[in-house]
Amino acid sequence: MKLHTAPVLLLLLCSSAVFAHGAHVHSISNGTLAIDQNQIEFTFQSPGANMVGFEHPPRNQDQQAAFDLAVTILESAEWITFDSEAGCSDVAVEVNTPGFHDEQHDHDHSDHEHEHELGDHDHEHHADHEHGDHNHDHDHGSRHAEIHLTLRAACSEMDRLNWITFDLFDGWSDNQEIQLDVLTDRIQQRFVLTADNNRLELN
Repeated sequence: MKLHTAPVLLLLLCSSAVFAHGAHVHSISNGTLAIDQNQIEFTFQSPGANMVGFEHPPRNQDQQAAFDLAVTILESAEWITFDSEAGCSDVAVEVNTPGFHDEQHDHDHSDHEHEHELGDHDHEHHADHEHGDHNHDHDHGSRHAEIHLTLRAACSEMDRLNWITFDLFDGWSDNQEIQLDVLTDRIQQRFVLTADNNRLELN
């Protein structure tokens, strides 16, 4: 799927004049949602500890399994639900994981863009999965590993998109809050999403 993203990218660039996300803070992730005509672009940036419980290349099989599972779920787009009235489809997800790979064996997930048709997956997913060690294992003084994500979608009835749900809290290591900047032709506002308030209302 090839989306014409120039207008959306323009909105994202303009957002820097309105919003300024904070530094790398555990338990808090940052995101931007831009809507232009029939296109949606969602970007997400989170400390690795929020999603998998550590911020360095995996050091054992358990950490590798937790990391691989987290990336697989994020790439699957199981964690997002669009208002069915909007007719959203052709979802493409790109995940980058800077700091999780050593220089000699870099398996960069940014080389893979995954496309999905909504409704092809089971939304009852990672509540039963463990996403790594909850002790938040770090290498102090070194680069903090992060998870970066970009999702794009097209909606045939964008004017009927009244809400989007983000299932990025329960089942993950320690992602407690998303500070989400929303940019549309009607909304330029920061929202705070949590496990108890994970639906973004757009009406």
